[in-house]
Amino acid sequence: MVSSGRTLVAEFDDGRWLTPFCGTHRIQRIPKGARARHTSTATVALLGDTTSRINLDEDDIEERFDRGGGKGGQHQNTTDSAVTLVHRPTGISVHIEGRKQWSNRQRAREELERRVVEAAESEALHIRNAQRLSQISSGERSVKQFTHNAQRNEVIDHDSGRKWRMDRFAKGRI
Repeated sequence: MVSSGRTLVAEFDDGRWLTPFCGTHRIQRIPKGARARHTSTATVALLGDTTSRINLDEDDIEERFDRGGGKGGQHQNTTDSAVTLVHRPTGISVHIEGRKQWSNRQRAREELERRVVEAAESEALHIRNAQRLSQISSGERSVKQFTHNAQRNEVIDHDSGRKWRMDRFAKGRI
């Protein structure tokens, strides 16, 4: 993983035409004022949209009320003020105790929403990382699919062996 890199995010209606360009690109150039050739890499990955809206349906939430314990005296120990909410699809549960059932229910609902959203975001991140790794592999120069060579003004596709002029490749004329 590169810690000092740049990320470019672009959105396309239909990005399937970019699929052949996914992978590791080796870039060779001679910077102004330098004599040695500099070689760097860039990785291109085509990732789908993994954002999803989480709506907690009331039918998916199981509510249980029971007596609380601990500090609060007789009131907390004799009334069903403790609230347990369980999100059935994910199995995430939240238990809140306090003096007032309605405020405990509200706090439990907020905490349940937070935990379900956190779990969904974690799953989406896992899927996105798996997609990215399947397309770019390790991202090292040795697993390159394309080489962009500024001195020879050419771009080489290492899978097919095809070559293009760099200026035509940059304009999409391939």
